[in-house]
Amino acid sequence: MSAQDSKKIKRVYLTYHGSNGNRRVRYNQKDFDVLEVSFTVDDKTRIFHIPAKNLPVTDSIHLKYDSLTKSISWSPKDILPYVVEVKL
Repeated sequence: MSAQDSKKIKRVYLTYHGSNGNRRVRYNQKDFDVLEVSFTVDDKTRIFHIPAKNLPVTDSIHLKYDSLTKSISWSPKDILPYVVEVKL
């Protein structure tokens, strides 16, 4: 078993419904190693990993989806260097 296999992952599934592109990603307590955020728009899913140690002390972060450019940004901005999009 590799070190990656032994990490505890918290998975959050979000879907864009066509109105508000701001989605709260709630993780509550940081009793995991990696936060995995799965975000689906129409039939396309994008997956992001963020190490728990780089998440804020609060219980959530925000994913911001721009429907015109199809881009995703995050709040707070200081987590940006640690967000990794997983290629499917």
